[in-house]
Amino acid sequence: HPHPPTVAKLRKMNCFVPALTGSSPGVNSERGRALFCGLAKPSVEFRYSRRVRMAASVLDVETEVESPEGVDVKEEMVFEPVRNPLKKLLRSTRFFFSIRGRVKKGSVLCMTIGGALPDQRPTTSIFSQAPETPSLPELTTNLVHAAHDPRISAVYLKIEPLACGYAKLEEVRRHMEFFRQSGKKLIAYTQLGGVKEYFLSLSADEVFVPPEAILSLRGFNAAGTFVRGVLEKIGVEPQVQRIGEYKSAGDQLARTSMSEAQREVLNSIMEQQYNRFIHDVAKVKKKSEDDVKVILDAAPQLMEEYREGGWVTDIIYESTLVDKLKEEFNKGRTKEAKLKRPLRSVGWRKYTRVRAKTLALQGKSCIAVIRAGGAITLGKNGSNAATGGTCGSDSFVETVRTAIDSDYVKAVVIRVDSPGGVSLAADVMWNELKALAKKKPVIASMADVAASGGYYLAMACDTIVAEELTLTGSIGVVTAKLSLKDLFDRIGFVRENISIGKYAELEVDNRPFTEVEEAYFAQGAQYAYKSFVSKAAESRGMTYEEMNKLAQGRVWTGLQAKECGLVDEIGGLNLAISLAKEKANIKDAGRIVELRSRRGFGGLLGLFRSLTANPAGVAAMNLGELGKPELLLMTDYDGSDVNPVERHLAGRVFNSLVKYLDMQPLRQLLNLTLRS
Repeated sequence: HPHPPTVAKLRKMNCFVPALTGSSPGVNSERGRALFCGLAKPSVEFRYSRRVRMAASVLDVETEVESPEGVDVKEEMVFEPVRNPLKKLLRSTRFFFSIRGRVKKGSVLCMTIGGALPDQRPTTSIFSQAPETPSLPELTTNLVHAAHDPRISAVYLKIEPLACGYAKLEEVRRHMEFFRQSGKKLIAYTQLGGVKEYFLSLSADEVFVPPEAILSLRGFNAAGTFVRGVLEKIGVEPQVQRIGEYKSAGDQLARTSMSEAQREVLNSIMEQQYNRFIHDVAKVKKKSEDDVKVILDAAPQLMEEYREGGWVTDIIYESTLVDKLKEEFNKGRTKEAKLKRPLRSVGWRKYTRVRAKTLALQGKSCIAVIRAGGAITLGKNGSNAATGGTCGSDSFVETVRTAIDSDYVKAVVIRVDSPGGVSLAADVMWNELKALAKKKPVIASMADVAASGGYYLAMACDTIVAEELTLTGSIGVVTAKLSLKDLFDRIGFVRENISIGKYAELEVDNRPFTEVEEAYFAQGAQYAYKSFVSKAAESRGMTYEEMNKLAQGRVWTGLQAKECGLVDEIGGLNLAISLAKEKANIKDAGRIVELRSRRGFGGLLGLFRSLTANPAGVAAMNLGELGKPELLLMTDYDGSDVNPVERHLAGRVFNSLVKYLDMQPLRQLLNLTLRS
C-alpha cells in the first residue's frame, strides 16, 4: 500500500497476519498472505507494494516487513468502506436528492467489455454514434464506485473479444479484485474469446460460458507483416532511415522478411506474456503451472472439458444466467415472483452519472490527470482512419499550461497511451512537461503502449509508473520517404520540379534520393537520435553510453524496463495518483479532475483538402502517407492481433483509392495497375 496503515487503522480493518516468528510478523508463503475479515471478503491474498507496515497485535508493537526477495512488486488496491457516520448520512441524503444518478437499491451493475478499451472517454457529437462498450476510465471508475455504493449488490460483466494489450487488462483486473474486496459478487460471462478474454475473467468470482462457446486457449503467437514486395509491384520505392539496431518501425515498408532483432524482441515480449498467463491461471484456479501448460497444448474444443477440469464455473446460456441473478438479487416472496420481474439492474452508461462526491469518496485537494493518447502529431488533437485518435502538441501544451496556471491543481498525473509520432511534437510537449515539473509533482502512468515519442513524454516526469506488460522504450528514430517514380511512369502522370538550393528537392516524391541527399537525410536522423538518447540519459541519471545500450530502438515490457532503470514503479493509474498525492503532501482522499482538450477536425479536413487540391495525383497523396511518422510508429506493437499497417494498406489505401478513381479519367489504367 502506498500509504502504510497505522496500528489503529489495522485494528479497525480486523487485519491479522497468520504466522508470528520471534518478535515480528511472519509470512506464511513466498508471496505473503493476510486475511482481511469483517467487512472485507475473507481469504484475500495481497502482494507487498514497496513497504508494508503491519501490526503484531499480540506483541502490541509496530514492525516493518520488507517485500520478500525475488517477488515481483505489484500495486494493490485495498478497499476501505466509508465508516464516518456523517459521511454516511451525507451519502444517503445525496442518494435521495439524486436525479441523473438515481439507482434502485439492490441493483446489479451490468457492463459489456470488449474491443480496444480506449484509455480516454470518447468525445461524442451529433454526428457520432455512442459507444456500445465503456472506455477504460469509465469501466474502472464504475467498479470503484460500485464497490462503495450500497445500492449495488453485484456486477455482471459480459466479456466480448478484446483488441487491447495486456497492460489494460492488468488495470481492469486490479479494479475487479478491488470490487470483490467489498464482499460483493462479480460474475463474468463469455461466448467467444481466447487467452486475453480468459486472462481477464480470472478476477471474477464465477465464469460462465454457453454450451457452444468458442474458448480458444491455444497459446500465444506473434506475426510480422512486410509489404515492400507489394509496393515494388505497384512502382513504389520505400527509402527508410532507422537509427537503432532494434528499431523495427519502418521494417514493414523497407524489408521483405523479419529481422533477427525484431524476432528477438517479439519472442521476449511473448514469453513474458505467456509466463504471466501461466502463473496467474495456476494461482487463481489452484492448479500447477504444468497443468495450465497441458490445457494450452491440448486446446479443448468442448466446453465440458473446461468445466470438468475446473477452468470455468458452469455451462449455461445467458438467459439462464440472468434467471439465476433474478433469483439471487430480485425482490419477491417466491421464486416465481422474482423470475416474473425484470432483473433489477443498472447499465454502465447510466451508472457513469454517479459521482465520487455522491459516494463521499472525494476530498478537497485536486490531482489533475492529463491523457496523451494516440499518435503524437503537430497541431490540435484530431482523428483519422489510419491511426485513430491523435494527440496534438498544441492541444497538449494548452492543457499542461492550464495545470501550471491553476492554483487549485496540486499535482499532475500524465497518462500515456501512445506509440509515438512526430519527434518535433514530442519534444515540444516534453519541454512543457519539464516546466510543469518545476512547479508541481508530475507522475507518468503508462497504459498499453508508451514507446518512442510516448516514452519521450514520460521521461519528463518525476516518477514513471508502468504495468508489467506495458510496451515501452523504443528509444530510436525512423523516418522515410517513398519514391513514386515508377508508379508515375506506369500511369503517365508527370510532375516537373524547379528549385534553387542544394537540398530543395529533398522531399519530392517523383524521384528517389541522390547520394548527397541520402547522406543529408541520414545525418538528420542521427542528430535526432543523439538528442533523444541524451535527454533520456539525463532524465534517468545515466551516462550517454549507458542509455545508448538500452536504447537502440528496443521495445521493453514494463517489468524489463524497471529492471534496467527506464521506469520506477510497477502499477497502474491508481498507484500513480497515490504517488502524486504523496509528493504533494495531500492527506485527504483528493479530488481527481481530468483536464482535456477537445479533438479537432484536422484529420478529416486535411483529407478533403488533399483530395480536392490534386485529384490527378490522388495515388501520390494516399501512398505518400505511408512514409509519415504517424503510420511508421504503428509498427511498434507486440505482434498480436492485426498489424495496423496491414489494416491501413488493405482497408484504406487501395480500397479507397480504387473507389475514388472510379470518378477519374485515368481510372481504367490505374485500376489495371493496382489490381495486377
